[in-house]
Amino acid sequence: MDEKLIQQELQRGFKWLKFAPPVEEAYRAFHNQRVQARLPLVHATALAFIIIYSLLDYYLFPQQIASWTIPIRLFLVCPIIALALYAGMHSWPRRWFMPLYNGTYALGGLSVVAIIWIAHSQNVMVPYDGLFLVLIYGYFLMAIPFYVATAISTLIYGAYLLVELDVGMDATTLGFNAFFLFGANLIGAVGSYIQEHAQRTLFLNLQLVKIAQRGAERANRSKTRFLAAASHDLRQPLNAMSMLAESLSAKMDRNSEEGVIVGKLRRSLSQLSDLFKSLLDMSQLSMGVVKPNPRHFYLHELVRRVAMEFDAIDIPSARPERIETDCDEELVAYSDPILLERMLRNLITNALQHADAKAIRVNCRRLNNVLEIHVVDDGVGIPSRDIKRIFKEFQQGGDEEGRPRTGIGLGLAIVRQLAGLLGGALSVKSSPGAGADFSFTIACGRANLVAPQPEAYPETRTLSGMSVWLVEDDQPSREAMRQLLDAWGVQVAAFADAKTAMGRLHDETPDMILSDYRLGGAISGLDVVLSLRRQSGRDIPAVIISADVEMLQVEAGRYPSIIFVAKPVTPARLYLILSRESARAVVESAAE
Repeated sequence: MDEKLIQQELQRGFKWLKFAPPVEEAYRAFHNQRVQARLPLVHATALAFIIIYSLLDYYLFPQQIASWTIPIRLFLVCPIIALALYAGMHSWPRRWFMPLYNGTYALGGLSVVAIIWIAHSQNVMVPYDGLFLVLIYGYFLMAIPFYVATAISTLIYGAYLLVELDVGMDATTLGFNAFFLFGANLIGAVGSYIQEHAQRTLFLNLQLVKIAQRGAERANRSKTRFLAAASHDLRQPLNAMSMLAESLSAKMDRNSEEGVIVGKLRRSLSQLSDLFKSLLDMSQLSMGVVKPNPRHFYLHELVRRVAMEFDAIDIPSARPERIETDCDEELVAYSDPILLERMLRNLITNALQHADAKAIRVNCRRLNNVLEIHVVDDGVGIPSRDIKRIFKEFQQGGDEEGRPRTGIGLGLAIVRQLAGLLGGALSVKSSPGAGADFSFTIACGRANLVAPQPEAYPETRTLSGMSVWLVEDDQPSREAMRQLLDAWGVQVAAFADAKTAMGRLHDETPDMILSDYRLGGAISGLDVVLSLRRQSGRDIPAVIISADVEMLQVEAGRYPSIIFVAKPVTPARLYLILSRESARAVVESAAE
């Protein structure tokens, strides 16, 4: 609906309870829905009153009068009310339902007039108070439109006066009765007008809210598309720069002047990558783009993988044992493993970069129906005054020792938001000099619902001599990745498109496939992997690297035998993933 038209109606005031045709049609549909929503309560109450009055007729009226009034109530009025109730609950079209609904009010009022006429004609005086109840129902409870309610009420009022004149009521009594019923009609009409005017105002305001919501949704979709495009376009060069820096570092003496410069370049790129990922994560979380995709999985596999990848710092073949894990292999979680991995990475990164921790321990245990995960470090600790604010955006704890701060204070804010998405409680215990204990909870899972996966995390092995097919349509990223793999002793066959890679399978089969997800055409990297596996007749180890983080969440759950990694990926992590997958393939081949 046009916002300008809605604003015009609000300014005009609609004192005659009438909108411009397009708005009026929409309002009538809105009013019909509200009437049908309240119908069960209103008409069920009316039926109950009619049954009660029928019992009173049976016990209080003479038989010759009750034999007329009870059938009028039970066999004339009740069926019409029941039919209207049925029509409303089954969402009859408005052109049929509203006349039937309004008709129940007219019939109910006229039936009371008929009962009064029957009683008075037999010289049995009954009060006219029942008409007051009918008027209250019509004007207020039934929410009949003002003009319709006034017209029907006037008809009932006039019918009553004619009946009393017909039975010869004295003029004084009739005058008093007419005066009080006229007052009731007048009050009811004013109340009905105010009620309908308020409802029409509510309708217009709701339309404005809906228009604003649709505008916000369009803006949010636009921001989401922009964020996705920016994420993809920025992750690509960051990933390429990281690979090129690592390749350059592998070709020179790290103690030389050039090696030192390259080392600083690598660290700067790592910080830039972390900052970029934090900003994107925060943006996606704030916009509601990130949605959990929970599934059942063994918790120790995820914890161990994260710990191993953090241990793979600088030189993968000589990992320092800095992270310990204590997680029972039988613990099964029900959560989103990708979001949970982000939480663990942020907490460990926080301990390493901001707490100056020398040792980190990740503990997992079951408490009733939840799993509790602790990330404990031996770092500098957090002053009590900072504990409440460290989870806020762009906030960092104090530093009494004057160490330079790194980052922009988003890591723990992201952890807080992810914990909320996963439905767990997040807390921290710390004091200066005593390290910190961050803990959060996730839901327990069921072992029988865990998707079958290949043997998890065998010992790593060297990549030298390994055959890898690299499929990447972005030329700088492809060249950077190829040079890095060459430096690790990998035999690389690089392809710029999916068709060339799939055509090469007739000549040889690689030890592993390393592919980007989006390849600039209708065929994705996932399609390439699945096609090559199908043609070769075996599950070739595969790693898909993508700048599309949302896709990773979806596809990782669908294809557990494929490793999905978000760009930019650190060379150390890539080395560990390729090495582990290579070792896993060796184990599976030996088992066959």
